[in-house]
Amino acid sequence: MIIRDVTIGEAEQAIIRTTLLEVVNDGNAAGVFLIGGDGFVVMREGKLAIPDPVGLATLVAAAFAAARETARLAGIADFDAAYWHGGESGVYVRTAGQEHLLLAIHDETATFGLMKLVVEKAAIELEQLLTGKMIEIEAGDDPQKGRWKDIAAAMRKPETDESDDPFSGLSEEPQ
Repeated sequence: MIIRDVTIGEAEQAIIRTTLLEVVNDGNAAGVFLIGGDGFVVMREGKLAIPDPVGLATLVAAAFAAARETARLAGIADFDAAYWHGGESGVYVRTAGQEHLLLAIHDETATFGLMKLVVEKAAIELEQLLTGKMIEIEAGDDPQKGRWKDIAAAMRKPETDESDDPFSGLSEEPQ
């Protein structure tokens, strides 16, 4: 897992919060965390009271790193999620890019299948946001209502017009 400093602005914070709340509301998660690869809590949402959220995030990041390394040694190349279940509750952890983890904790009111679907969608959205592969369009003043599209399409270099090219009159051969 690569770890680097990431600056998250107010607009990104609003989008992350909205995405985490979707996991809580749509997946019936009791709590959801966005965790940096170093175990730092980036943001959390939900009704679950955690006495030591930093300790929880650190342990989850370490446990996931150990599970990922175990999978690698066992020949599993694409290990991107882990699920722990006990009694009526479960913990689902999914990568959100190379640098972040999305942790969802559910109780008896949620099913694993629904939780997995909602977390997978959120992890992809967060990965795209945090790696700069998405840009916001049609959001107006409210980033929570924005639409997203692939930044690669927006960043494609348009066909150049020779009149815009300052070197268009030059040739490689001497005259």
